[in-house]
Amino acid sequence: MEEINEIKKAEFGTLNNIVQEYLPGTTENELYKMFTNENSVFIGYYMENKLVGVCFGETYNKDYFGIMGIAIIHPYIKQGRGSKLLNYFENIVKSKGHKNLSVGSADGYVEHFYLKNGFVLSSLKILTENDTWTKKENKLYPISKIEKQDIYTKLVIENICYETTDKDEVCKYYGGCDRFYVFEKKIIVEE
Repeated sequence: MEEINEIKKAEFGTLNNIVQEYLPGTTENELYKMFTNENSVFIGYYMENKLVGVCFGETYNKDYFGIMGIAIIHPYIKQGRGSKLLNYFENIVKSKGHKNLSVGSADGYVEHFYLKNGFVLSSLKILTENDTWTKKENKLYPISKIEKQDIYTKLVIENICYETTDKDEVCKYYGGCDRFYVFEKKIIVEE
């Protein structure tokens, strides 16, 4: 039997194991803080009452809800479960009044997963550790916004094309140390 439900507090250990293996970069303490935050949503995909997939995120602001991670464990992947889990997650977030989902995506098949599920490319974000980017002319890929993330300066480049933009090339041009696409999806269409 397969079902999708909210992840219960007693399942935090299993949730954490999945996140640590499939979604590295989030510590157990960070995950627990998010898990116990009332502005977060944690949804699980279950096979025979066993947690085999997770989707979670938190409120960015009243309009945007951020997906922080989604994963289905092996051998249950690539059988449509991720899309079902994401759809269920979207409906929960929509019921809370949020209008848009936003996600910073990993490379490759993950980007294609979001595109397949109705997300559109919003921006390319480049993390820099120094200010060498200030000396670059940015006519081809103009910087729309500048944000801070811990020790990094985050350059936001909008109005780009997924099919023709080489994010590694743009990252190198600006002297970045990392880069990722941000995808968004409207979940409440205003009339």
